[in-house]
Amino acid sequence: MSRLLLFALILAMLVPQGAFAQLYQVGQVIIEGNRRVESRYIESVLNISEGQTVSAADIDLGLRNIYSTGRFDDVVAETVMAGELLHLVYRVTERPLLREVVFSGNHELDDEKLGTIINANAVDFYRPQVVTPAIRKIKQAYVMEGYYATEVVPQVDINDRNEVALTLKIEEGERVFVTDIRFEGNTVFTEKELKKLLFSKEKGFLTFITERGAYKEDMLLADRDVITDQYYNRGYIQVKVKKPITSLLDDKKSMEVLFEIEEGKQFRIGEIDVQGDLLGSKEVMLSGLTLRSGEVFSRKMLRENMKHLNDLYADEGYAFVNVSPVTDTDPFLQQINIVLNVERGVRVSIGRISVAGNTRTRDKVVRREMRLTEGDFYSASKMKNSRRRINNLGFFEEVNLTTGRGVDDAHMDVEVDVQEKATGSFSIGAGFSSADGLLLQGAVSQDNFLGRALRFDLSAALGGSSTTYRLGLLDPYFLDRHIAFGGDIYNTEREWTDFTRKTTGGDIKLGVPLTETMRTFFIYRYEKKDIYDVDEGAPPSIERQEGKSTLSSFTASLSR
Repeated sequence: MSRLLLFALILAMLVPQGAFAQLYQVGQVIIEGNRRVESRYIESVLNISEGQTVSAADIDLGLRNIYSTGRFDDVVAETVMAGELLHLVYRVTERPLLREVVFSGNHELDDEKLGTIINANAVDFYRPQVVTPAIRKIKQAYVMEGYYATEVVPQVDINDRNEVALTLKIEEGERVFVTDIRFEGNTVFTEKELKKLLFSKEKGFLTFITERGAYKEDMLLADRDVITDQYYNRGYIQVKVKKPITSLLDDKKSMEVLFEIEEGKQFRIGEIDVQGDLLGSKEVMLSGLTLRSGEVFSRKMLRENMKHLNDLYADEGYAFVNVSPVTDTDPFLQQINIVLNVERGVRVSIGRISVAGNTRTRDKVVRREMRLTEGDFYSASKMKNSRRRINNLGFFEEVNLTTGRGVDDAHMDVEVDVQEKATGSFSIGAGFSSADGLLLQGAVSQDNFLGRALRFDLSAALGGSSTTYRLGLLDPYFLDRHIAFGGDIYNTEREWTDFTRKTTGGDIKLGVPLTETMRTFFIYRYEKKDIYDVDEGAPPSIERQEGKSTLSSFTASLSR
C-alpha cells in the first residue's frame, strides 16, 4: 500500500493545479504481474476501459479499487501519453494463495472445530494481518474449555508457486479446575443447596477419571441463570445475581469462583385473572389453575399454569393458541397481580396425513396407530400419544411428527417421518450334552413380517435323541381391526431311557383390547401325545400313559 500512496503523492505533485479535473482519452488498459487473478476481474474492479474519458482522480480511484480487493500486496499505476491518448499500465503483485491451514498439538479441540472457529475455508489469499485475530479466537475457545495457558505459534511456509501452508502450533497447557465455589449475600438458600443446583462442580477425589470440576466459562454463565431461576421460584423476583468473579491462582491450574447475590424481598401472588378468548366461564377456567392468591409466587408454577391453558386449548383444536402473562408488581404490598391473556386463534382441523421414510413397513401399519384422522380437530395430546404408539411398535429408530399449513389456515397437514430399523433376528448354534450328544439349533424371528407388523417365528432343535420344530404367526390387527389373532404349531419327539415321547399340537390366540394399553388373550390349545417303545421294567406311571392321548385346554391372560 505504501507504493500506492507514493504513486498518488507523485501524481499530485507532477500534475499541475487543477489537473485532477482535466480529462484524458484512455487508449490501452494493460494489466501486468497477475498470475492467478484474471485480468477481466481486475478490469471489472478498475472500472476503466479503452476509449473512456477519465481524470487523474479516476485513475487514482481505480488504483485503490484494485488494492481493496485484498488479493494484492502491491499495485502500481503508470501513464504514458501517446498523442491525445493516455495508455494506462497497472502492475500488480499478488498475495500468496492460502493453500491449507494445519493444526498441530491440539487434543481438546479437533481440527474441524478449530477450522470453524477461525473460518479457515473463507480465506483465499494469505494476509499476515488475519493471523493475529485467528490466534486470539483459538485462545478464547480454549479458555471456554478451561485452558488458560494455551499458546499458539504460527508457521508460514511459501513454496515456489507462491502458495502458503499456514501451520498453527498449539500448546494447550494444563486444564484449569474449579477448586472452590463461594456465595455472598445468600440467606434463603444454603451454600450446599446452591452448589447442588450448579452445572459447575468443585474438583474432587476422582477428577482424574471423571473430569469433575473442569472450568468452563459458558457453564458458569448458565449457573448464574440457574441461581436466578431458583430464587424466582421462591418469590424473590427482584433478585440480582452478578456475573461470577473468577480468580486464577498462582499455579495456573486452580480457579476460585464467587457468586454475589442480592436477594431482595419475597413476593406473593395477589389477584389472578384470565382474559381473552375463553372456552368457558371465567370461574371454570380459574378453577383449573393451581395458582392461588396469597401463596408465594413461583415462576415455575406460572409456566406450568400457562402450559395447562395452552394444552387445554390445543386439545380443542386451537393449535396456535397463545397464552401470555401480564404481571403487575406492587412493591409496597410485596404482591404480584397476574392476568393470563389467551388468544386462541383459528380452530384447526387435520388435513392430509402422510407417511415418509417407511421403506419396508406399510403405510397402514403406521396410520392405524395415529389417534387423529383426517378431518378431526387438532389435539396436542393425541399428537403426542400417536408418536408414542408408533414408536412403541419397535420398528423404527426415530419417529417425528411434523405439521404444516394445509389448504388454508384452518387446516393442518401432518407428516409422519420414520426411520426403519432391523426388526428380525437369525441365530444358529451347536453344542454337546451327555443326554443328547451333538445338538444343532436354529431360529428365525421377525416382528414386522412382510411389512404388515405380523409376528413370525420359526425354530428347530436337532439332537441325537430329540427333535423339536415350532412355527408361530400373530397378526396384532386382524382384518384391520384392533383384534390380535394368530397361532402356533409344534412337533417334539424325544427318546428317553425307558420310552419315547412324541408330541404334536398347536394353539389359537385371540387378543381383545381392554384399554388403550392392555389386552386380554384367549388361548385354545390342542395337543396329541404318543408314548411308545416302553421298555419292560419301566415305572408303572409310564406304563399307564403308554399309547396315544389328546390334550385340550382353554386359558386367558393379560398383556400390556
